[in-house]
Amino acid sequence: MSLKAWALVCASAFAVIIVSAIIGAMLESSGTLNDEVVRYKGQNMVQVAFFILFWILGFTIIPCVIKLFIFLQIKIGNGEFFMIKWLQAHEQKVIYALWSMVFIGMCLAVPSAIKDGLFK
Repeated sequence: MSLKAWALVCASAFAVIIVSAIIGAMLESSGTLNDEVVRYKGQNMVQVAFFILFWILGFTIIPCVIKLFIFLQIKIGNGEFFMIKWLQAHEQKVIYALWSMVFIGMCLAVPSAIKDGLFK
């Protein structure tokens, strides 16, 4: 995908997080949303939804930053350096490697979060 496509997905996930938080805060402050109405299952669903949005944002930031970094380095005239040429040639592999590290970290963190009571 192009930088514009990744940036659109990233910005959309960020916007959904912000808008959802604002709407939730407004509903809670007006009294429409309270602990009796939502209960634990509703709170867990909201936590899981925000967790998924956060990971979408995190996974889409990686290609955005890599692609933007390469684009800007070429734009300022550093495109002839070995590291920039190498990154440009192996862009997808670098993105997949970073995604793999994030995924492994997520696989280690989620069971601990569940055990420690993140999702009750």
